[in-house]
Amino acid sequence: MRDSLEICVIPVPSSEKSIQQRGRVHILPIACAVCEGLEIYSRQSKTALKSHVCRALTIEKHTKKSVTQSDRRQRSTRLLHSLRLCAPHRMNHHCVILVDDIATTGSTLRACARKLKRHGADVLCAVVIADSSLEEEQ
Repeated sequence: MRDSLEICVIPVPSSEKSIQQRGRVHILPIACAVCEGLEIYSRQSKTALKSHVCRALTIEKHTKKSVTQSDRRQRSTRLLHSLRLCAPHRMNHHCVILVDDIATTGSTLRACARKLKRHGADVLCAVVIADSSLEEEQ
């Protein structure tokens, strides 16, 4: 096997209010499952691939309307300003996979990717469980 590739699997952050309502960070088990899938792929393909879940992003409390009540541009702008990167120096040159449960407009994923890229991360892709925009196309 060649040199190992390390991938940070980063769950898209939820607001504190959302976490309190659910009683948990619901995206963590999904991010862990992505790591497990990467581990299986690594074994089967004999690829030196390592991955770990990293809660690198947080979202600050904001006082404006709920994100579900704003349009795409407003949501994107608010998200970009409310996202915080924990230990930004650690993202430099890291390969990243973002994980979210649902993509509605893609604004959240784009804002997270922008924030990570600004701090030197290489965002490889995003994994989502559901894409609600597909319903609109049918």
